[in-house]
Amino acid sequence: MKTRIITVCILFIHLLFAGCSKEEAIDNVDPDIPDVEISEEEMEIAIQNLERVEEAMSPLFLASENIEELALHLDEIKVMEGVEDAWVEEDTKTLCLQIKNGGIVFYYYQPNISEPISFSNSNIKEEIELRSTRLSNLTPENKNVCIINQQFNDLSRLSYNVKFDQLADSFRLKGFNVTEIKSNEFTLDFLIESLPKYGVVFLITHGGYINNKHYIATGEEKVSGFFEWIRDVYGWWYNKELAVSCIIEKRERLGNIGFYNVYYLCVNEDYLNKYMHDFQNSSILFSNACHTMDANPDFWNMLNKKNLGCYLGFNNEVSIGQNSGIAFFYNLLSGKNVATAYNDLPENLKIEKRPDTGTATLHCLPSDCQITLFDEPKVTDEEVVDLGLSVKWAKKNLGASNYTDKGNGYEDYKYMDIYYEDPILVGEDGEDVNLSGHSKYDYARKALGGSWRMPTFKEWQELKEKCTWKTVVIDDKPGFQITGPNGNSIFLPGEQYQQPVMGIQYYDGLYATGTLTHTGLRSFYIMGSIAPYGINVCRVEELGIADTAFIRPVCD
Repeated sequence: MKTRIITVCILFIHLLFAGCSKEEAIDNVDPDIPDVEISEEEMEIAIQNLERVEEAMSPLFLASENIEELALHLDEIKVMEGVEDAWVEEDTKTLCLQIKNGGIVFYYYQPNISEPISFSNSNIKEEIELRSTRLSNLTPENKNVCIINQQFNDLSRLSYNVKFDQLADSFRLKGFNVTEIKSNEFTLDFLIESLPKYGVVFLITHGGYINNKHYIATGEEKVSGFFEWIRDVYGWWYNKELAVSCIIEKRERLGNIGFYNVYYLCVNEDYLNKYMHDFQNSSILFSNACHTMDANPDFWNMLNKKNLGCYLGFNNEVSIGQNSGIAFFYNLLSGKNVATAYNDLPENLKIEKRPDTGTATLHCLPSDCQITLFDEPKVTDEEVVDLGLSVKWAKKNLGASNYTDKGNGYEDYKYMDIYYEDPILVGEDGEDVNLSGHSKYDYARKALGGSWRMPTFKEWQELKEKCTWKTVVIDDKPGFQITGPNGNSIFLPGEQYQQPVMGIQYYDGLYATGTLTHTGLRSFYIMGSIAPYGINVCRVEELGIADTAFIRPVCD
């Protein structure tokens, strides 16, 4: 597919700043070089050069099938009227044109969908597998994606624009409807009325929102949200009665290039709470901005009351947000649910240690969010048994090849390890923690996906108390037959734990639940024996895991 991903005309940008952050560029300002202001005459010349280049490039671009063919015309392109220089970026397969008196134009060909999509200047290398037969798990009206790039005209972040458009094209290849909102297209009306209509939103902006209640109470400006908060900028005004709600032209300086204006929208929690429309079911919102989760659960609670299904944001100043969001959404497109897509991000995209402001951490709320872009694999009748209990039980152990195979032994979890990794999940009351269904800790969910999970302590207790148990040997494989109230039964494989004594065979098995205590996962130890003359004994007791345990998955 031939696609010109992006055309950018930003005046007086130099390549030496392409690898610098905004802060680095400002630090590199030469004090002996005076500020540069762009005149209307110079801007008009740049626009004219851009139009000439667009007209001359169009037939070459359309006639070429890929970047390699277009590169054959590089010498011809370099001498076009209005072109200062031209080159090919091999890693992104992009033709770059430096416009005289102006900025850079990018020409890009969509890669073959069977090939992995790669990105320069990042650690993201996600291969997107097309699964055209899978349908969206979001409601039909929510098979709509919105990528909002308020930084589109930010000179310090131009290198990301192509990546955002690549992400948009990847969503389209999966059958999603994608809207790209750039710069000042993101209006207050769009935020309040249109944004909640999308099932997936990637918001690319700066700063946070102002907590107006905190300001009224203390006089201190508290940044803790996902829209721009700026000091000393043009067009900024404060309404203590309700909210900040204005259009901002923020003056930025890039190195010795001079000043330029970047558009932002500024709003706070009170305003959103009063006017923002409700989201559709299972909607996902990711914000790359600084201070999007500044220890303010009220913000998430407000969005959740607006029916938002999941929110991801940072709790401090951050520079990794663009790459974090891109990687997160590619994880979703590969078929993972929200929690797994978040948990599978590399640590350097979830945590950034900054020497000036401390650690910035990406938060995902709720932490065990199971929302997916695609239908989960269906659990068939051949895989489960209905015993007449609150959940259905799998026919075989986790990791087993058949119902008489013991499967894999799974290690115990340490309570304090979970506490330090995910304190929100554990909480502060010191009670048991439910890991069942959690994509990061549930062995069954990680291995099988879908609605499979480890049973909770209560579900295993129900199995113990409401079913009849018998020690049996099937095809020379020892184990335990459990018959439910409705007469259906399952077989839990065991193993011999001591040599026969007076003809009595002794078997046992240890099975883990997904309920974590201070001593580890709650588990059940099954002891059974078969004696001559038909004597059969089977006992089930709660016991901790000494080494490893088997797992019999359940589904709701």
